[in-house]
Amino acid sequence: GNDFTPSFGTVNHWLIDDLVRTPKERWDEELVGRVRKYHAELEGALAPFEAHLGSTGARAHLAGRAFSAADVALGVELLRLGMCSGLARREGLVRASVLAPGRFPALYGPGPAGAFRDSYFGRLLARPAFRAGAWLHE
Repeated sequence: GNDFTPSFGTVNHWLIDDLVRTPKERWDEELVGRVRKYHAELEGALAPFEAHLGSTGARAHLAGRAFSAADVALGVELLRLGMCSGLARREGLVRASVLAPGRFPALYGPGPAGAFRDSYFGRLLARPAFRAGAWLHE
């Protein structure tokens, strides 16, 4: 199978540390450059995931029709990265968010995000357990 989560480690670290944990008044050109660089890498890291979802046809989740542990692991990464990407878009650091699930537009906003990943993430958000266990804590 496909293992997508290692693709996000560095991107996750820098976007969260630089963008979220650094007070806005301390953002400098170097930080903004890193955010833009890792945001572009994030878009590239999501491409195989988008292709996989597109190739699965009517599948609702990563490993098949049923929700699985794979969806939890990747869903939490998408949640965090999507929120960071949405913040970068709102602050004018990038043109578009990597996730635009149609729900919570103020958080994610419009973006070139893929139709497959957006609908996938929307299905995760529709799960009460995912919202309660992951989304509400972020």
